[in-house]
Amino acid sequence: MELSYAYASHQGNVRRMNQDNLICLGHYLPMGSMGTEDVISGAVQDQAGALFGVFDGMGGEQRGEAASFLAAQHASVTDPGGKGQALLQCCLEANRAICAFTAENGLKICGTTAAMALFRAGRAWLCNVGDSRIYRLRQGSMTQLSVDHVMPGYPGMKPPLFQFLGIPETEMRLEPQITETEVLPGDGYLLCSDGLTDMVEAGGIQAVLSSMPPREAVRQLMARALENGGRDNVTAIYVQAASPDRKRLFRFFSS
Repeated sequence: MELSYAYASHQGNVRRMNQDNLICLGHYLPMGSMGTEDVISGAVQDQAGALFGVFDGMGGEQRGEAASFLAAQHASVTDPGGKGQALLQCCLEANRAICAFTAENGLKICGTTAAMALFRAGRAWLCNVGDSRIYRLRQGSMTQLSVDHVMPGYPGMKPPLFQFLGIPETEMRLEPQITETEVLPGDGYLLCSDGLTDMVEAGGIQAVLSSMPPREAVRQLMARALENGGRDNVTAIYVQAASPDRKRLFRFFSS
């Protein structure tokens, strides 16, 4: 199955640095990157496996950008043939690397969320830790497939996470949410940091995804997040499975 994808990352309007990172077919952002200059897009066949992911570093001055970078780095060498088990192993290894970095640098806490989608031969394995989200758009209806690992918060305050990459194994067991699903022609999968979901309501996200191809959809979502305040770093990846109509159109223009 052919997958069209587009992604972008932005520092936002308030933050002095970008602590988000991402993974797209083995590519990730260098540590300290302010994001992508523009939306990046392409297409790939999923027979050999295609991995995408978003990582939102946390901790403010506690080097969240290093945590998200380490997670993306570990994801870049994940075996796409390993399916859900490969995603679990990626989380465990990234968690240990971040904990080691935290100890070596004398930090109190250093962590990152993770939202990953591994596509292979018409199926997808989804994995998330924290509150970065994964949505699926199917026949115009959008469903959140990830689980927010957050505790009840005080009114007006961001709910704290109870799961993230960077948890010492002696303190809490890391339990990523992993699900498997069939990918149908025309399905779309959005992976994003809370810099998007806190700035653009679900209905607005669904309207954009339902009306635009990946590149234009990501461009519009990023623009809306920034226009609505851009209070956090914003990262989004949209992956769309080719529909039968698109395949027929491609064959027509290629003949």
